[in-house]
Amino acid sequence: MEDWHIQNGIQGYAHDSELDALQQRELRSEQMEFYKRANTPPFEGFGGWQGVKEAATGVGILMIFGMILKYGFGIG
Repeated sequence: MEDWHIQNGIQGYAHDSELDALQQRELRSEQMEFYKRANTPPFEGFGGWQGVKEAATGVGILMIFGMILKYGFGIG
């Protein structure tokens, strides 16, 4: 059943524990989906500010790794 008010009325009238369990399962699944979406940062695509930050991070890591190889181990 889609309508919560109808379910609530039927449950209140019949005291159906199976319907109550169904309602609780649906509520938990809706809450889980909500919290998954709420805790996931929005995808900004491969460009834009997110892309610039990722590119800068990658370049920085490669430079540090290169400096360690060159000056730390004398390779290059």
